[in-house]
Amino acid sequence: MDKAIPASIAGRISFLQVPAKLKPLLSAIWVHQLSTCKEMPVIVVADGQMELQWLNGVFRIAGPDSIAQHEFLPAGAKIIGFRFQPGILSSILGIPAHQLVNKRIAIADLGGKQFQLLRGLHNLDDSLEIIPQTIARLKNIELSDATGILQMSQAFKLVSSTCNNETNLVPRLCGDLAMSERTLRRRFREHFGYGPKTLSRILRLQKILDSVSSSVESMASLALAAGYSDQAHLIRECKLLAGYTPQYFRKANSELPTWPQYSSDTFAPDTR
Repeated sequence: MDKAIPASIAGRISFLQVPAKLKPLLSAIWVHQLSTCKEMPVIVVADGQMELQWLNGVFRIAGPDSIAQHEFLPAGAKIIGFRFQPGILSSILGIPAHQLVNKRIAIADLGGKQFQLLRGLHNLDDSLEIIPQTIARLKNIELSDATGILQMSQAFKLVSSTCNNETNLVPRLCGDLAMSERTLRRRFREHFGYGPKTLSRILRLQKILDSVSSSVESMASLALAAGYSDQAHLIRECKLLAGYTPQYFRKANSELPTWPQYSSDTFAPDTR
């Protein structure tokens, strides 16, 4: 069996600009064109995000992941992803995020208070239609509990900004968000799928992976600066959450070409 490789280096990924009206809802729209050579085992790195993904004519909900996920994807597959702003998709679906952790579920198999807006999407089989039709549907979504969503967006930013220092994380969040610890943990599970410390670990590793290819510092120095106890701690976390060591990502990312960005009205970028 071929060894799985990180999805980020399996084929070509292109990002489109998110239409202005959808920026409160979506953080990214991307198109991933896989190699046509053979079925490809890939590893999806845990990133604390939830997405709506189109693959082979089927829309599915992806994540949130708490560990690296392994998938076998068809040769030449095109995957289109709609990455939601932190903590929002669970509210749209009416399903607590902790029920979706480490899962990939077709939207036809889900229920939810606004599910009808998405139901017909699984019938689309032409990738040229996917992005504009999905954007049109998503523009009709009205978010309930806007205050709660805004609060959890703030919580995500707070965790991201302090993930290099987990000391007293929960008490600090309770104070900043004016929540009891019980309420804080419940809201995190509902919106992010897991507690503050798990989210902090994931976001801390994401920062490491974003910087390893451009930094000339040693892994030991990067580990200490990011709040890991030592380099071995960083390596253990990276293997668990990303499937490989940070050194692997440093080497792999340095060999990747830079792909272009596409405008919001370029719905089918050439990803050959």
